[in-house]
Amino acid sequence: MNTKTLNIENHHILLAFSSVIVFSVVFYIYCIIGTVYNVVDREVAENRANDLSLKIEDKQFQLLSLKNDITLSVAKSLGFSETNESVYISSKDLNFAKIDKQTDN
Repeated sequence: MNTKTLNIENHHILLAFSSVIVFSVVFYIYCIIGTVYNVVDREVAENRANDLSLKIEDKQFQLLSLKNDITLSVAKSLGFSETNESVYISSKDLNFAKIDKQTDN
């Protein structure tokens, strides 16, 4: 059986390879931990988005129900009155808004 002794050059190569392997393992563990944190953060963000979406839907439902409760008599009791003349704003020119008055006769 042929045996070779470990000389200085082989020792430096072994040290370099072992350093690369240790660095690779540490970097791999760091990447795995980062991935786990990102997945957890994404799930938390999705849960918050779902909660906000539910709150928005609830507010929209409340708005629609409040709008349906307003009648002409309620508006008049709050001091509003019907207009006899409708005013329409044209959106043709962006620099100058023109008012077109049209009367319903």
